[in-house]
Amino acid sequence: MTIVIEKALTEKGEEVYDKTVQILKNEYQCELSDCYTHPEYLRQVLEKHFGGIRKDIVDSINKDLRNSTKSPEMDRFLSIINQ
Repeated sequence: MTIVIEKALTEKGEEVYDKTVQILKNEYQCELSDCYTHPEYLRQVLEKHFGGIRKDIVDSINKDLRNSTKSPEMDRFLSIINQ
């Protein structure tokens, strides 16, 4: 899961990836890998700091996970970041 998030962020530039990681660390005391269990953190960072490209990042995550094995946790993750 973390690889999918990393890929989606770096597609928009290293600065987007770096800023997201830094905000997660500073504001939520978490790593990118924690976003699977706390997708609300990622959603809030994307909304607050990357509103203009948020949809592109979320679309990329959705596309990469489309063919993955479904689970309640993944459904929850996708539901929250797609809000």
